[in-house]
Amino acid sequence: MQQQLNQLVQQQEQQRAQRVPLQLALEKTRLEQQTQADHMQQQLALIDEQVTPLDQHIAHLQATQAERRQTSETAGQQCAQQQTALEQLNAERRQLTAQTTQYQQRLDALTGELTTEQQRQQALEIASPQAALYQRMATLADLRPARQQLSTLSVLYHQTLDRLEQQRKEHANGQAQWFELQQQQENTHQQYQQHQAQLLEVETIVELEKRIVSLEAERARLQSGTPCPLCGSTDHPAIAQYQRVTPCKTERRLMEMRAKSEALYTASTELNTRVASLGEQQQRQQQAITQTEQQLADQQQQWQQLSALLALDVTLSDAERLNSWLSACDEEERQGQQWLLQHQQAARTVQQAKDRLAALQNEQQQAQQQQVRLDERYMLSKKNHAESLQQQQRLQQQWQDGEKILGKQRAQRLALFGDQISREQANQQATEQWQKAQEQLDRPATTATAAERTATAGGADLAASAG
Repeated sequence: MQQQLNQLVQQQEQQRAQRVPLQLALEKTRLEQQTQADHMQQQLALIDEQVTPLDQHIAHLQATQAERRQTSETAGQQCAQQQTALEQLNAERRQLTAQTTQYQQRLDALTGELTTEQQRQQALEIASPQAALYQRMATLADLRPARQQLSTLSVLYHQTLDRLEQQRKEHANGQAQWFELQQQQENTHQQYQQHQAQLLEVETIVELEKRIVSLEAERARLQSGTPCPLCGSTDHPAIAQYQRVTPCKTERRLMEMRAKSEALYTASTELNTRVASLGEQQQRQQQAITQTEQQLADQQQQWQQLSALLALDVTLSDAERLNSWLSACDEEERQGQQWLLQHQQAARTVQQAKDRLAALQNEQQQAQQQQVRLDERYMLSKKNHAESLQQQQRLQQQWQDGEKILGKQRAQRLALFGDQISREQANQQATEQWQKAQEQLDRPATTATAAERTATAGGADLAASAG
C-alpha cells in the first residue's frame, strides 16, 4: 500500500514537473495573444476607416457583377430564343414565298382556263345568239299547242275524209242497190199486174167452163135448124165440132196462177219494204255525209285560222308537207334546246372558273396579307434581336468593365492590407495554440488531483487497516 502511495506521489511530482513548461508556454502564448490583441485593436481602427468601405464597395461590385452576369445570361437566352424564332419565321416566309409562286402559277392556269371558256362562250354566242334563241324558243313554245292542234287536226281531217269517202262509197253502193231493188220492185209489180190480168182471164175461163159444163144439157137439146134459146140462131156449127170441156185442168192452172200471184205479191211487198228501208238508210247516210262534210268544213276553217296564226302556207290535205314542217319545227326546238343547254353549260363553266379564280385570288390575298404580317413580325423580331444583341454586348462589356474594376479593387485591398490578413491568421493560430496548451495544462492538473484524491483515499485505507 505504501508502495502505491509512493508511486502516486512520484506521478504527481512528474505531472507537476510537466506542468511547469506548459505554464511557461501558456504564459508566452497569453503575452503573444495580448500583443496581437493590441495590434488588432490598432488595425480595427484602420479597417473601420479604410477596409470596411473598400469591402463594401467590393461586395457591391460583386453583387452588381452577379446581377450583370445573370442579366447577360438571360439576355443571351432571350437572344437565342429570338434567333430560333427568327429562323422559324424565316422558314415560314420561305414557305409562303413558295406558296405565293404556286398561287401565281395556279392563277395563271385558271386565268387561261377562264379565257378559253370565255372564248368558247363568245364563239357559241356568235354561232347562236342567246337572246334571239330564247325569243325563238319562247315563240316555238307558245306555238307548240297550235302545232299540236294542227297535227291533231290533220289526223282528224284525214280520218274524216276517209270516213266521208267510205260514207259516200257506202251511199253510192246503197243507191245502186236501191235502184236495183226499185227496178226489181217495178218488174215484180209489172209481173204481178200482168199475172193478175192473166189470172182474171183464167178465172173468166174457169167461170165460162163452169157455165159450159152447166149448159151441157142445153147443148144436147140443140138441133140443127132449131133456134137457140139463148141467141136464137138456127145454125149450130160447134155442135159438130164440139169437144167436151174438162174444167179440172183449168182450175189447177188457176190455183197455180193464184199461188204465183201470192208469191209475186209477197215478193213485191218485201221489195217495197226493202226499198223503203234502204231509202231511209240512204237518207241517214246522206245526213251523215252532210254532217261529215260540215265537219270537214269546220276543220278547214280551223285550219285556216291556225295556218294564219303560224304563217303556214300548207293545205290541210297536204299531210306530207305538214308532217315535214312539224318535224322541222320539232327539230328546230330540239336543236334550240341543245343550244340553250350548251349556253347554260358554258355559263356554268365560266362561272365555275370565275368562282375558282376568285377563291384562289382570295387565298392568294390572304397569303399575301399573312406574308405582310409575317414580314412585319420578322422585321420587328429582327430589330428586337439586334437590340437584344446590342444589349447583351453592352451588358457583357459592362460586366467586363466591372470585372476590371473589381480586379483593381481586390488588388488594391490585397496591396494595402495583405500583412493584416497574415497577422489575423497568425493571431488565430496563436489563439488555437493557446487553447490547445490550456487543454494540455488542464489535463495533468486534473490527473494530479485525481491521483491526490486516490492517494488520500489510499492513506486513509491504510490507516484504517493499521488501526
